[in-house]
Amino acid sequence: MAGVTRSLILFVVLAAVALTAAAALAAPGDPKVAIKPADQARAKTIILKTAEVQGTGWKGMPADFGRANPICVIKHYNLSKLTANAQTGVEFTRGVDTGTFLVDSDAYLFRTPAEAQTAATTVSKIGYGRCLAAALVSEAPTGSIATSKVKPLTIPGLALRAQGFRITVSVITGGKKSVLTADVLTFQHGRAVSTLSALTIDKGWSSAALHAAAAKMAFRTARV
Repeated sequence: MAGVTRSLILFVVLAAVALTAAAALAAPGDPKVAIKPADQARAKTIILKTAEVQGTGWKGMPADFGRANPICVIKHYNLSKLTANAQTGVEFTRGVDTGTFLVDSDAYLFRTPAEAQTAATTVSKIGYGRCLAAALVSEAPTGSIATSKVKPLTIPGLALRAQGFRITVSVITGGKKSVLTADVLTFQHGRAVSTLSALTIDKGWSSAALHAAAAKMAFRTARV
C-alpha cells in the first residue's frame, strides 16, 4: 500500500498545480499584465489572510502566476486580449491525509469593467471547469482509473454573485478509492475580479466554511 499512497500523493500535488495554474490569470493564454501600483494595492485588500482560512496548519505563499495553463484553456478560453492592471494572490497549503489541503485566493483589476466581466464569465463557465477536470484526470497515477464530474456551484446570500463550478475526480488505485473535489468560485465588480479555489481529498470543508471564505472575498471585491 505504500506505493499506492505515494502515487496518490503525487497525483494530489500535480492536481493542485493543474488547478491553480488554470485559475491564475497570468500564464500563456491569460491576460497581458500592466501593473499599476494603486490598483495593485487595492487588489491586495481582497485576498484572504491565513487566520481566515478554516482549520489548522495552513501556510500561505504568494501565488505563482507563471505556471502554464492546460492546452484546452489556451485554445478555448484564451484571455490574452485582456489587460490586468493588478494581480495578486496567496496559496494556502497544509499536509493532511484527508480534508481540504489547498485554498487559493486571487484578485485582479482589469483595464475596464467590460474586460473584467469577460474574464469572470470565461473562467466560470462549465466548459472551463470540464477543461480543468480533464487536466486533473490526466495527472492520475499510472494504472489507476480516474473519472470526473463537473457541476455548477452557487452560494446565495453574498455581497456579489458567486459564479463557478465543483469538480469531482474519483480515483481508484490499487483497489483504493479516493475522491478529489475542487470548488472554484469567481466574483466580479467593476474592474475587479477575484477567485477562490479549494481542493479537498475525500471529506473536507463544510458548506458553511466555504460560504464564510466566499463571503469575505465577495464583500471585499464589492468594495474595491
